[in-house]
Amino acid sequence: LRHIESSSVANFLQDANPVIVAEAARAINDIPIVDALPDLAYLIDEPDKILAFPVGDVDHPGPRDAVLRRVLNANSRVGDSNSALALATFAAATTAPEKARAEAIALLADWEKPSGRDRITGLWRPLPKRDATVAADALQPFLGELQKSKSNPIKLAATKAAGVLNITAEGFDALDVVKDKSAPSNVRVEALRSLANQNDARLAEAVNVALTDENEQVRKAATTIHAQLDPDEALAQLSKVLSAGTTAEKQNAFATLGSMNLPASDAILAEWANKLVARAVAPELQLDVLDAAAKKTNMLVKSSLERFERSRPANDDLRSYRECLFGGNAEEGRRIFFERPEASCVRCHKYQGEGGEVAPDVTLIGATKNREYLLESITFPNKHIAPGFENVIVTLKNGTTYAGIIKSETKDTLEINSGEDGIVRMRISDIKRRERGLSGMPEELRQVLSKHDLRDLVEFLAAPKQALNTPAMTAPASIVAPPAPARALDEKPNAVGNDAVQAQKKLREALEQAPRTAPAPAAPAPQKRTPPAE
Repeated sequence: LRHIESSSVANFLQDANPVIVAEAARAINDIPIVDALPDLAYLIDEPDKILAFPVGDVDHPGPRDAVLRRVLNANSRVGDSNSALALATFAAATTAPEKARAEAIALLADWEKPSGRDRITGLWRPLPKRDATVAADALQPFLGELQKSKSNPIKLAATKAAGVLNITAEGFDALDVVKDKSAPSNVRVEALRSLANQNDARLAEAVNVALTDENEQVRKAATTIHAQLDPDEALAQLSKVLSAGTTAEKQNAFATLGSMNLPASDAILAEWANKLVARAVAPELQLDVLDAAAKKTNMLVKSSLERFERSRPANDDLRSYRECLFGGNAEEGRRIFFERPEASCVRCHKYQGEGGEVAPDVTLIGATKNREYLLESITFPNKHIAPGFENVIVTLKNGTTYAGIIKSETKDTLEINSGEDGIVRMRISDIKRRERGLSGMPEELRQVLSKHDLRDLVEFLAAPKQALNTPAMTAPASIVAPPAPARALDEKPNAVGNDAVQAQKKLREALEQAPRTAPAPAAPAPQKRTPPAE
């Protein structure tokens, strides 16, 4: 049923075995089986059932989060008013996991213009632009309690959604939050942005307070908004920042200058573009100067950029990426590593005990390799493949092909660790051909990630581990790479208990043996959500 993309696989969502339910959810969401997405979305009406599923641990993840993330994603993709209300109701449920509640709010915030990439698989599956008022109307009744939550992730997600959806809650004053130095900085930043998005009459007051705040993130957000409120006055402030600000503030100042359409801002960038040609710009600011200058049509700026590009050594593979070596944000790099499905880093690499095993452990790589090596490994992964991680492509006599890393080999059997199929054991006598493969890391990664992403990732990998304030996050069940059938991170091969393995095997065998015209399995039919009365 999965192979033929039959919507009948939705019947397995009502199975008594949580692992069977998880397999059905993966099939529906990850392939995807579009006709069955509503059935998957309806599971949000049975939160107690999903929350009772085993959670597992890092090494043996249970099916709960795998199902939960796909149910939330299905509601976002179905995209009707009932689904929006279901997401908002789930976000308000204090019994649900904090991370999942914040994800539900984020899906509502992105309702009008959702990412073109599926949030689970990372594959390109764009959705049409939708009416933001649907999400706003659904979230509004719950907003006040969410913004007063003791959970910082939920409070942050709710404050951000309020600004994006242009809604407010009684008893929550964004200006008070901006002024509250005891509040988390990211919440204060979102409160400031919320005032800007809603054109609040007190925005100027909030910006003036934030410009002199002791927190760098708050000052950066205020600087960007200040440029929109009063461009002429902001230019003077930006000049001061470029002279005496922190590295992050200077980077933000260049981004702001690039967005301004004033002769004076062009003049500042022309000066810095000339410094770039003269190699007089600090390495951690070069990417920011290049990005800001590239947005300008001023001939002086364009001329300097052209001279800089001509000066790059033609025989240097990293000539177009050297500005990504320094100046990144390690925490943003961590998020890319663990959370960005289009990067899928943690799917293969292990970091501080978490992640896959088909690529090198990168926990301490910054202590043994320089930044140039790190950047080159990301942008040109086949140039240097770490010993012990060379890929092999094995073609069996029956035509099946596997690619992975050799784990063990005897005169009778070969065992490889495949990123797609887990541990695969085969008889030597069954092998028709074996070839050395390319690195499992895609060459296209440098096209998928922006240069800012690359810079952040390099900073994360190079940073001393004690410099990172928080422990490595548990990788979400959202990371997968093609080809189909997609296997997401929560589907760690051979990392679940024997019962789970047998259940997965049982379901896969049943699905694979089903004839193309197979009738729906004799499982309970999915419950349909009854639309509320008008």
